[in-house]
Amino acid sequence: MKPNNVLEVVISHNTGISEGWVGQFDGPKIQLVLDQGYSAPSAKVVTAGVRLYGLVEGQLFSATTWLPMDTNFRRTSGLH
Repeated sequence: MKPNNVLEVVISHNTGISEGWVGQFDGPKIQLVLDQGYSAPSAKVVTAGVRLYGLVEGQLFSATTWLPMDTNFRRTSGLH
């Protein structure tokens, strides 16, 4: 965790994809945007995405959105 509630997260999958995420948390809510993705030659190419996690009535919920390959979500989201 960094100052100002900033998070940096790395997620690696057994499918040959590793993802670097950056975002912020506010109480029980975490919002992340894909900073960088790495895909093995045989894996799907990952270039842009958003993850949202939060507690709703004590239950953990999450949502992930993958964006088109030419999208730079960080530039338009306000997260840096």
